[in-house]
Amino acid sequence: MIDYEIREGAAWLTLNRPEKHNALRLDAWQALPDLIARAIADASAAAVILKGKGPSFCTGADITSFGDLADAEDRHRVMTSINSAMIAVEACTKPVIAAVHGYVLGGGCELTMMADIVIADSTSRFGLPEIKAGFMPGPGLVRGSSHVSLHVIKYMALTGETLDADEALHAGLVNKVVAPGLAVEEAAHIAKTMAQRSGTALAEMKRFLNAQEPSAWPHVTSSLAYVFGTKGACEGIAKYGRR
Repeated sequence: MIDYEIREGAAWLTLNRPEKHNALRLDAWQALPDLIARAIADASAAAVILKGKGPSFCTGADITSFGDLADAEDRHRVMTSINSAMIAVEACTKPVIAAVHGYVLGGGCELTMMADIVIADSTSRFGLPEIKAGFMPGPGLVRGSSHVSLHVIKYMALTGETLDADEALHAGLVNKVVAPGLAVEEAAHIAKTMAQRSGTALAEMKRFLNAQEPSAWPHVTSSLAYVFGTKGACEGIAKYGRR
């Protein structure tokens, strides 16, 4: 579900499940750290560009399979895999640019929070809608307030409502808004700019800028595993699966 190619001096990771708005199954999340490691090791890539195929960037994890999780241990294992993928994106020593359009929801929105630069076209809609299905975001709670005010991340997480591209820009979730269909072109331009900079200096700056309290990730993983086992989440997952 994630294509990898080197093009124009960047490693392009394309989320490729367009018929589901790039809602990613667990195997895709598990593959993401290896793809990031591949990009880091590739000397011909100065940056990483994340994009989505089809009508949307990404609507997060495909939760239809979450109802099959057997117990708390199983839920914790799945949440750990997804959060490990998010951490791998953020910890990438090369700049990560997200080029987004359409729906940028749940884990898709959280992926943009792990990226270093976010270019959105004007069709983009950002949201953390998990509460509408009876559960909660994870990485968005860890990293969201690093990008936007606490009031904004609370509004997104507690209501599940979306922000349009301009609202996301003003809130700080997005670096630049471009016309429909031009996000990828702008991301490629920025990647070429990165290729002219010192890779060592870029990696060191990222290391300092992304420094955070390490206990936050295990905490949110445990919270996710707990909430996904509640009655409200089970009902929300079942309802989602019937759509």
